[in-house]
Amino acid sequence: MKKFRIREAQELLEKYLHMRTENTHWFHGLDIKDPMIENLIDRGYFFALPERDDSGRRVFFSVAGCWSFHYITLWSPADVTKAFQCCEKTIPMRHKEIHFVNLPTALFAIFEFAKTLLSEKIKNRFQVHSDESKLRKKVPLRILPKEYGGTVPMAEMIKMYKKELTAVRSRVLMLDNMHIEKKVKHKKIGKAINTIQRNFRKLDID
Repeated sequence: MKKFRIREAQELLEKYLHMRTENTHWFHGLDIKDPMIENLIDRGYFFALPERDDSGRRVFFSVAGCWSFHYITLWSPADVTKAFQCCEKTIPMRHKEIHFVNLPTALFAIFEFAKTLLSEKIKNRFQVHSDESKLRKKVPLRILPKEYGGTVPMAEMIKMYKKELTAVRSRVLMLDNMHIEKKVKHKKIGKAINTIQRNFRKLDID
């Protein structure tokens, strides 16, 4: 994480904890045994592919077609902003490539808006494909679900992912017990320290 830069890794973890604390409705109670969550995963809302890509990276798959447009309209611009900033700046993982295929017009508009909130580095990692054939040129066929050109049916992949989540269920639920104190205004403190340092540099010592 953060290429082993300890201070930056620490700051990222603090941001992650603050995000979890301030948005418990997003992060708490993520129990694979909760019927609502299990239903989302069963429908292909979000799951990890069992095999890694040619670079050894874990690939996560999401079928947007299982979403109801009604739920998408519940997201305000502020929610979209927070979600994208959360993904880029507070979740302790590195997004190397993000692929979208056959985006509906409404989702494409949201996507274009959300991109304006991201850094150039992350923007350049987004790739939009008009059809599945273009995705197959970027992602190895062998790791994709059978429905998208691979060999293993998506339902089987989802079963494997649920088994994986069940194995770490207690660890995931324990994350709800983590708390962090309210963020201190470090910028003001840092500014005061920098002012003191500049004043000391101006001193002439005999």
